[in-house]
Amino acid sequence: MDRELNLNRAETFSFINPWIRYFLFFFSFLFWVFSLLIIAIGVYAKVQKATDTVRDTFLIDPAIILIGVGVVMFFITFCGCIGALRENIRLLKTFSLSLTLVFLTQLAIAVLGFFYSDQTRDALGKFVKKAIVHYRDDLDLQNLMDYIQSKRHKITQNGETMPAKPTYNTT
Repeated sequence: MDRELNLNRAETFSFINPWIRYFLFFFSFLFWVFSLLIIAIGVYAKVQKATDTVRDTFLIDPAIILIGVGVVMFFITFCGCIGALRENIRLLKTFSLSLTLVFLTQLAIAVLGFFYSDQTRDALGKFVKKAIVHYRDDLDLQNLMDYIQSKRHKITQNGETMPAKPTYNTT
């Protein structure tokens, strides 16, 4: 009788709290589905354009960026989802390490962007100039640039905000 009771305890024993386990599984699964949606939108946008991306515009192509972000997000959330569901410690450690690396990378980019603000501004300026050169070549890029331009505001001398004028030829 005691042996059977000990076996049942061993079968129900878990290193992970069930509330945390299912909470992690739910949100990992939710973001996993979102990552699949992001990949699908990126692939759909790339197929609809039906143009080859040249090397110059490869990194500024919104469809390629969506696919890349979706694939990274898919990998990370897959590790969290399956790791929580199966209580696989290795996948949970991979999930934790991946989230930590993403956070530290974002933090490092923010700190470097702050300390090297002049170089960051120059690099962003080159990126925008390259995007402006290819403005009419890619409809997605054109829509992205229009959206960014519509959200950018200049602050006047008296503190009011007014929309910035486009820096590219709209005629």
